[in-house]
Amino acid sequence: MHMKLEVVFFGDNVPKDKADKALEAAKECDAFLALGSSLMTMSAFRLIRAAHETGAATAIVNVGVTRADDFVPLKVNARLGEILPRLLNVGSLSIPSL
Repeated sequence: MHMKLEVVFFGDNVPKDKADKALEAAKECDAFLALGSSLMTMSAFRLIRAAHETGAATAIVNVGVTRADDFVPLKVNARLGEILPRLLNVGSLSIPSL
């Protein structure tokens, strides 16, 4: 029995159908929160850029510089393990599956 994980490693391409669905979701969202990513890959960067360009509230939680720092209005420079429990306690996060 062979199993294939649905994982995209750095340098690999996201399957087109999944990339298209993610981009459409980013364009239609009210808010976009990037967690623990430098957004250096185009596949990740284009999502937050699309959300921002269509008027969604955008924010980043990451340690260090990200590719979207120039246009995202809220950046929390913190480790996810320290800040995520606090964010989750603020309210209910409902994340749709793609």
